[in-house]
Amino acid sequence: MAADVILRLFPDERVEWCSVEGSAGTQRGWPSEGSVVRWLLLPAEWVLRLQTPKVARSLQMLRQAIPFAVEDRLVAPVEQSHVALGEVLDPETIAVRVVDRECLRAALRRCEAKGLRVRAACSEAECLPVGEGPLIWIEQERVLLRPHKHSTVLVCSEDALPALWRAVITTPFQNVEVHCSARLSEPQRRVLDDLVGPDAWRCSESVADPCTRLVQNSHAAQTAALGDLLQQDFAVRPASGDVGQWWRRAAWASLAASVLATTNLFLEQHQLQALLADAQQQMTTVLREAAPGISQVVDPRTQLEAELNRLRRGAAGADDALGLLAKVAPSLAGSTRFTLQAIEYRAGVLEITLSSTDVATLDGVRENLMAASGMQVELTGVTPGKGVVEGRLRIRGGGR
Repeated sequence: MAADVILRLFPDERVEWCSVEGSAGTQRGWPSEGSVVRWLLLPAEWVLRLQTPKVARSLQMLRQAIPFAVEDRLVAPVEQSHVALGEVLDPETIAVRVVDRECLRAALRRCEAKGLRVRAACSEAECLPVGEGPLIWIEQERVLLRPHKHSTVLVCSEDALPALWRAVITTPFQNVEVHCSARLSEPQRRVLDDLVGPDAWRCSESVADPCTRLVQNSHAAQTAALGDLLQQDFAVRPASGDVGQWWRRAAWASLAASVLATTNLFLEQHQLQALLADAQQQMTTVLREAAPGISQVVDPRTQLEAELNRLRRGAAGADDALGLLAKVAPSLAGSTRFTLQAIEYRAGVLEITLSSTDVATLDGVRENLMAASGMQVELTGVTPGKGVVEGRLRIRGGGR
């Protein structure tokens, strides 16, 4: 029956797997056709783990630059290698995994030929326990050696372990961790005592294979996720079920965007209404200041326009005091033949009191005003005095 599984490949073509539920333990052979391989574990000797400086900040630039940054540390040409970005170790350093393109492609094709769908792939070394000191993993006459926490895992046979240890371990350790798929034999213990020292290593009492560790250990799952090799050219396309899930997510995202847009529209409408109310209040204040006689304000904008038009019509009529004075001022200014004594305005009529030496001068002023402004000008109330004649000129805005 199809299920979600973790599949492990060995260099000698052996295969084992376990269910993600972990109920039946690890089994030999291939899982049933149609199963989903949540993790494909590749032999550790296929995958090289390296640390390299972060030569770029953006992910796209890193993917382009990192392969050439590690090129001089590879045996095969970088064009034949697939470089996958891993975890950021510090602000300036990043971990990468390098695998031969053809090996990775062949492993994926084997799974595809068995009717399996692979969702992620990593080295089996990603599932090993993580400690501060060296790690020795012994499984079926095959040894995985990790010299320190962030180094790549080396693979050898049990017979070659002493030579490999002496080649890569140059300083003594007191915390070497040993894991074995079966109980350590006496010859194996003597080898470890000779290599590390009797008190410098300890053996785990309960050991799970990498498949089971990936199911049972959340830290192992997190480490495997950081070492996923299916990136860029090997990135997994969503399966039909996953496509439906992505469509559902897209629908929810679209709904959330619609709700946000509607909420934003209501907020903007509320702000606009507040601004409009504030403007109405300001216009009402201006209207009451400009026209104190208005008792009720219904539409301040319309009422302001009406009041302004009324004032403009009044000014255009030019029958007010200022309008009449503006018309007669040029004829009265700058003359030494008469003196302006008083000005009075009443009911649209402007009366100007002048004093002169004789009546003829006052009459001449009347004639000049009529000719210059076209208004009705009458000379009334002439009062003679000692060498001075005082008279009043009555001026109306309309013509004669």
